[in-house]
Amino acid sequence: MTKRLEGKVALVTGCGASGPGWGNGKAMAVLFAREGAKVHGCDIQESAALETQSIVQEEGGVMSVTACDVTQPDEVEKLIKKCVDIHGGIDILVNNVGTARVGGVVEQSLEEWRQVFDINLTSMFLAAKHAIPYMLKQGKGSIINIGSVAGVRDSGVPYVSYTVPGGSRYTFRTSNTLDMENRMALSYMQDKKLKKIYAVTADYQATRDGWEWFKKNATSSGAQIAGEDYTPLGNRDFSSVVDKIAKSDADGVFLALTGSDVVTFLKQAGQVNLSKSKVIFGPVVADETMAAGVGPSALGVNSGMRYHYTINNAANRKFVEAYQKKFNVFPPMAAGEAYDGMSWWLDTVEKTGVWDKEKWVDAFANSVRENSVEGKKTMRACDRQALQVGYWGEVVQGTPPAPALTMKITQVFPENKLFTDCKQ
Repeated sequence: MTKRLEGKVALVTGCGASGPGWGNGKAMAVLFAREGAKVHGCDIQESAALETQSIVQEEGGVMSVTACDVTQPDEVEKLIKKCVDIHGGIDILVNNVGTARVGGVVEQSLEEWRQVFDINLTSMFLAAKHAIPYMLKQGKGSIINIGSVAGVRDSGVPYVSYTVPGGSRYTFRTSNTLDMENRMALSYMQDKKLKKIYAVTADYQATRDGWEWFKKNATSSGAQIAGEDYTPLGNRDFSSVVDKIAKSDADGVFLALTGSDVVTFLKQAGQVNLSKSKVIFGPVVADETMAAGVGPSALGVNSGMRYHYTINNAANRKFVEAYQKKFNVFPPMAAGEAYDGMSWWLDTVEKTGVWDKEKWVDAFANSVRENSVEGKKTMRACDRQALQVGYWGEVVQGTPPAPALTMKITQVFPENKLFTDCKQ
């Protein structure tokens, strides 16, 4: 680690994992400590926070924890004060707590609606309210608010606010959908002439639904299903699954996994050289961050891509140059996605010339982004989804100044191959 956060104090809410394995808050707290920060974490489950603390301390890092309900004003005020009292300040605040309740406005109760907003939004307000005064005294500070992928793309699970026909007028998606990534994966399978597929799918509704769509279309095109396993999120051991795949006659392995699950699976698959006899691919399983976590076993993995620094257009070259100048690294996928969506929105607002959110929303719903870093994008009003090309790539050996393991774009899909028509 480069100790980029040496001398900094970071407070992470929701620092424990809700189940076995790694959650966002747990991973951030450990990573911040590895980078030299003194960490103060909180979780409504004190035992979960203490587990994260033990990992940090075993690695020689500094971390203190507090049990806290971040929807309660007095508890949050005490939380911030305790962080400052223990560590002498607060430089980084990560609002990581979140929850969801399945169902639309008809199915959900008012109590559930209020609970979700209290946990997801009011908690951010309260933490920022009490942290900002300390940051102002210091003259600096960073606040990071963690959101859900459900806010930017259809995960296949019905929530109240969604970018679907008839969904919220205030919700837009400016990047990939899981559906378009599955379509790219299906096309890849067909182009590679893979005939027997073994699927490893996270036991989550979105990935289950995605796999069911893929399976239906794969078998319709002549492929056979050699096997399928549904593993829990945060799974720590894929060895039995890898063994079954290795012993099967599958020529392709479809991964509907994400995050640490991908890293764990590919590391264990690498121990038996699984990729030597099976083609490993998935809708969104690979980028430079994942490859770095896996190591050489990531080579040859194929995946949908939401952004890449090598996309060759003027807007992206300008963005990459600015990002490298500031951070001295190539922008990761998440940075490109975030910049593209936010800059599109802000440019649209600027063009309206008015301070009226309804007019901003109307303008964005019918806007075209000619200078997207990913290529031209058109927002369609019917489902608040950006029509765009899709990128597919493979993990390859990089050459300086690229990362040691990097993504190489191998195919670009036109939008008419990735999106179905929708109506208002």
